[in-house]
Amino acid sequence: MKTGDLIRALAADNDARAMAPGQALGLASIPAIAIALGLQFAILGLRPHLFSLPRRAPNIVQNRSYDSARSAILSACVASR
Repeated sequence: MKTGDLIRALAADNDARAMAPGQALGLASIPAIAIALGLQFAILGLRPHLFSLPRRAPNIVQNRSYDSARSAILSACVASR
């Protein structure tokens, strides 16, 4: 058998098609994300403050450290003028 005949026979026998790169990436990302989240929760766990967050969004940022940081930034801006 000549090399050309072998190549033609192998090419004719190939019924499988390659998966599209986007589809392969999508299928591979599903278990990758699941493993990453599993490791995240296994090693670090959930953040404890997530269970104590208030129901309304404006109350989240109303604390003294936020107000003091905001006033420090504002005073620095005023001083630079």
